[in-house]
Amino acid sequence: MATVASGGRTAVLHGVSDVRLEQLPIPTPGDKDVLIRVACVGICGSDLSYYYKCEIGGHVFKFPDIHQTNFRGIMGHEASGQIVGVGKSVTNFAIGDRVAMEPGVPCGFCPKCLKGHYNLCPKLEFLGSYLSNHSGALCEYIIHPASFCFKLPESVSYADGALMEPLSVGLHAVQRANISIGDKVLITGAGPVGLLTLLAVKSCGITSITITDINDNRLAKAKELGANVTVNVSTNNNSSEQLIDNTFDVSIDCTGVESSIETCIRCTDKGGRVVLVGMGPMKVELRTVQIKELNVMGVFRYRNVYQKALDLLSSKKIDVSSLVSHHYDLDDVNQAFEAAKKDVSAVKVVIHPNKDLR
Repeated sequence: MATVASGGRTAVLHGVSDVRLEQLPIPTPGDKDVLIRVACVGICGSDLSYYYKCEIGGHVFKFPDIHQTNFRGIMGHEASGQIVGVGKSVTNFAIGDRVAMEPGVPCGFCPKCLKGHYNLCPKLEFLGSYLSNHSGALCEYIIHPASFCFKLPESVSYADGALMEPLSVGLHAVQRANISIGDKVLITGAGPVGLLTLLAVKSCGITSITITDINDNRLAKAKELGANVTVNVSTNNNSSEQLIDNTFDVSIDCTGVESSIETCIRCTDKGGRVVLVGMGPMKVELRTVQIKELNVMGVFRYRNVYQKALDLLSSKKIDVSSLVSHHYDLDDVNQAFEAAKKDVSAVKVVIHPNKDLR
């Protein structure tokens, strides 16, 4: 992959709440790459951390030093677009193909990759990531390895293609939890990842799903998507009556908040599974985990599920279209980040770097 994979009109971070559009050279694809006109980019929680804190995972970056790196302050990893150029070794794509991009590209040779756990590759390059030093998709053009692109049928929109990324997180969580028909499932957090995890759980035939949040609008959306029980843990004085100890076979935390993880541990039945999707600094008492013999599993992004996400979307077994609440053009990128953070009606905010590819 190129040193800076992004080009054309590009959204570049210059400081807290300060993104500016710059004109960068359009990159040239390598032999195994494709050049993509970016159609749709979803704003993720990690992008909000970049935008509002200039920090990720406890690492604070400085300006203008960041602009000398391959990351260059260019965010965005939930992305789709149209191929406009192909490397000479690419045979499975053609100009005009509509694609979604799996953003994490591993080395392919280390022990983790060879075991199939490529999401844990220490050399993995991830779109829009300061930690892996790679530029993102908030731009008009980007190059990406063809082997990590997935062709979209006409029935799957560009916005749906961008949401394949967070949907893959939910699908990986479901696989890690080994969910099966008859399980009672608790999901803490009804943000975009929590709601997509809800859809992933439902696709397994689960008919008993409880979800919690502090935002009534998002809980209403969860109910619309098929949650049986919704609980506002900030306002519901009777939440303890709905979140009973030892009730659920599987609990999935999508917040990274200590109190939510503690709820998962408390409410999961003996011998059950607790899956940690949300990321954040946390200290959790583990004695209950031992006493109840809970199986606690971490989730770091996903692996080997992008095709499954596409199959579920194209077959209409999962419909993510109603999760996109706000659309913005690249010119309005700062307003998009403001809406994602502050608008209580926002679920998933997307940005369209090329207006004609909506």
